[in-house]
Amino acid sequence: MENVKNLVRMEGYKLLCIRKALFGYLALMVFSAFAIQSAGFFFFILLYLLTYTPTAYDEQSKGEYHIGMLPVERVQVVQAKYLVSLAELVVLPLLIGLSGGLVNCLIEIPENYQISFGVVLSLFFGGAMFVGVVMPCLLWLGSIRARYLVMTIYLLSFAGMGAISYLDNQWMNHIAQAGGIWLIPSGLAVLLFSYAVAVPLYRRRQFTS
Repeated sequence: MENVKNLVRMEGYKLLCIRKALFGYLALMVFSAFAIQSAGFFFFILLYLLTYTPTAYDEQSKGEYHIGMLPVERVQVVQAKYLVSLAELVVLPLLIGLSGGLVNCLIEIPENYQISFGVVLSLFFGGAMFVGVVMPCLLWLGSIRARYLVMTIYLLSFAGMGAISYLDNQWMNHIAQAGGIWLIPSGLAVLLFSYAVAVPLYRRRQFTS
């Protein structure tokens, strides 16, 4: 367990390399809480950066070789990455929900644009789906080989969100109404399945210079 804690700290140090960009998008995400679409837009930008950057940093700095010399197992590396992602998936939607609630108290906003608890649940589930697909690809192929696939998934996610928002700007609330609180265990199940796929893929991965 101590190894996993240390690996989680290492993930945090990697994210410090892009702290200015992260804080910038985080501020935009919080201050855009007056509209569902804007908050969701910045949420997925942040999630993309938080998911992709540590793997890209490892590959550019040959961090995999340094980790390979440490007394840690590959499964622990995967555990650390998923724990960090889970923390991000909890914190970011909650920040959006809290800032949205504060904005709703201070300013009169049309109901169609208010950020409800249902939006928070939908963001958690959507983020879990994104991480659940992208993380195994990154761990298996590495950031360089997987970058086009990850970018395609990222762009398709945005295109899909835009198309659905055009047809129904309350789609996040509708998803939450349909799934309710079950969106939380559903998102966790997606991450658990993704983790089960990622572990054997990362174990078989060959690191080459």
